[in-house]
Amino acid sequence: MFHMLVCFDLKPGVVIDEFRNSVSRFTEHLRGLDLAAGVSPIGARQSHGTLTDQDLDTIVTKVPSAVRMMNPSFHDHKGVAEAIELVRQTLR
Repeated sequence: MFHMLVCFDLKPGVVIDEFRNSVSRFTEHLRGLDLAAGVSPIGARQSHGTLTDQDLDTIVTKVPSAVRMMNPSFHDHKGVAEAIELVRQTLR
């Protein structure tokens, strides 16, 4: 199992509930293709805890203003690569 930490913020005008619905539909699509195991609920990025922002800078690429986070779970790295390609195809 491969878990990713995704820190992000939404563009102005994007409604969080619509984004959550889109993530849910996309996750179900990935599950149907047997690429992903699931995704955690979207939550607020915590500014305190075990890892500091400086620690995070050394281990993840993050959006400096990221205020939200989620944890997608994939069966393996191949599933991650295929999921990213699906997103790229959609954005073209």
